[in-house]
Amino acid sequence: MINMKSIVGVSAVLLAIGWDSPARADDTAAMHDYVAEVVARNPSIRAGTLRRAAYRDEAAGTGKWSDPFVSVMVDQVPEATGGLMPMIRYSVTQMLPWPGKLRFMRDAVEHQGEGSEAELDARRLDLRLEAERAYVMLWMNAKRREINHAQRAIASTIASAALGRYGAGTGDHHEVARTQVEVNSLDVQSIDLDGERTSILAMINALRNQPSDTAMTDPADLGPPSASLSVDPLTDRAIASRPELQRMKAMQNEAGSMAALARREPYPDIMTSIWANQMMGGPPTMGAMIGFTIPIFSASRGEHLGAAFDERAQAASEDAESMRAMIRAEVAQALVKVQTATRQVDLIQTVALPKAHESFDASLAAYGAGSGDVVGLLDARRSLQDSQLMMLDARVRRALAVAELEHEIGGTL
Repeated sequence: MINMKSIVGVSAVLLAIGWDSPARADDTAAMHDYVAEVVARNPSIRAGTLRRAAYRDEAAGTGKWSDPFVSVMVDQVPEATGGLMPMIRYSVTQMLPWPGKLRFMRDAVEHQGEGSEAELDARRLDLRLEAERAYVMLWMNAKRREINHAQRAIASTIASAALGRYGAGTGDHHEVARTQVEVNSLDVQSIDLDGERTSILAMINALRNQPSDTAMTDPADLGPPSASLSVDPLTDRAIASRPELQRMKAMQNEAGSMAALARREPYPDIMTSIWANQMMGGPPTMGAMIGFTIPIFSASRGEHLGAAFDERAQAASEDAESMRAMIRAEVAQALVKVQTATRQVDLIQTVALPKAHESFDASLAAYGAGSGDVVGLLDARRSLQDSQLMMLDARVRRALAVAELEHEIGGTL
């Protein structure tokens, strides 16, 4: 006889596995801690941080004057004809750029740094999405293994019952063979799932810069999004937060600074110099000089360069407008994915999964009473497993859709 109590208990476990309940606070915290570890340990983030620091240092250096030029000159050695005495001249020369040129050069580099900061933010978002996808895959694998383990317990109990019937002369040998094949099939699935977990864990450890075999506890649960979602507020958040728009704004500002610098090119740079002459056998003398560049060629060049940078700034502005339109579409599409997956979860949870349990329980009761055959019972078991997996797949699609939506809005829900 079938151990009905054992199978009913396992069936209840299967129902709990498929049920969509809100994730506990510590489950959510575990995922956030893992994502934070990935962002903190991943070398690409440290590389981006160093590039940003490099732009800061470069900007600080760009705003400095060039070094003064110091020279010592000896003249009239030996004593020249005409009574000119030997002389030693000490001079200091300094180039003074026209006011504003250094500032615009520095501003351009600082805007490059802002673009680098935006790229770093974009990498963080991409890395968060990669990490959350891997985490969801690990959670899915854990739930699949739970389902597999529970289903194998059911199949093993059915196989024992079929063997008992065969020994008592009330069952056929083919029933025993079918049930044993069912158990073996679930064992093969278990081996597959164990290998899959090893592969997922290797990816997770690569993201957090750990050895590939570093252990990690299986995620406990992933619940539905806790907040009600509406497209307009999400779109506003995305437009305010997306690093792509911030990078385009930095490019626009950089081009603006370069345009202002180009238009100052005709303004003359100033060359100043002072010197002292040490006369051999005579009193020392001093002198000074000031010079300017003459904008013969730079006026036309500066105007053309300024116009070119203006056009680049306008192009960056148009790119940003195009990106805003694309962001609106991406947020709407991501939200539709979340809502669709949520409706699928609700439908499976309220209709498909209970019906599968009802069918399995009926087949189990009939087989236990001797009025049903093992083929129908095994079919009902497989249908129950398929419903469980269908429910799990829908929850996975929803979790991935939530992760993508957070990526599109540039922050968490």
